Amino acid sequence: MAIAGAPVVALSFASGGGYPTAWNLLTISMVVTGTAVALVRRPSLGRYELAAIGLLVALTSYSALSYAWSADPPATAAEAQRWLALTATLACLALTARSGGHRAVGAGVAGAAMAVCSYALATRLLPDLVSTPHASGVNRLYEPIGYWNGLGELAAIGIVLSLGLEAQASVALDPGAAPEHGAYASSEIADTLARLPAPSLISHLTSLAAATLG
Repeated sequence: MAIAGAPVVALSFASGGGYPTAWNLLTISMVVTGTAVALVRRPSLGRYELAAIGLLVALTSYSALSYAWSADPPATAAEAQRWLALTATLACLALTARSGGHRAVGAGVAGAAMAVCSYALATRLLPDLVSTPHASGVNRLYEPIGYWNGLGELAAIGIVLSLGLEAQASVALDPGAAPEHGAYASSEIADTLARLPAPSLISHLTSLAAATLG
């Protein structure tokens, strides 16, 4: 969980990670972590993971090669750095999911999203305790990412992951309750929400509030 959630929190508090230094640090941390997981756990990736990683490697390589004919070499180099960070992150999370389970990865990202959204709400609800620079004319939640749409997207990801994990847990407890083809109707989702424990429900509401106010 920590391997999946830590990058989300770290990048969020680094102004959304929208600059090359953050990408480089992310790449290094993901390569080191992924290598450690591979050496200790020795997970075996499936063809879908390998295909996804291979496509990102190809895209990263093409982006780096385009430096030779680019009209803006510095911008091209920055884009190659960003693609490399995404590739390293995907590879690390794929190895982690294979060794520790995909639920742990999903829970880590969902928990990180809740933590970031909770901080964002605290800047509005507890301004004396959580001070943040206020952008002139902007009455929206945007910290710590620095952009309200980015915060809303992270909140949406957290909500979807949380609902998916809860729904999957419900199926595991009661396999006969799953509808055909594995598709959940809106009534099933509502029933899942109604049976959520308090911490999970708070997590959903926090992310939903951040997405709405953002």
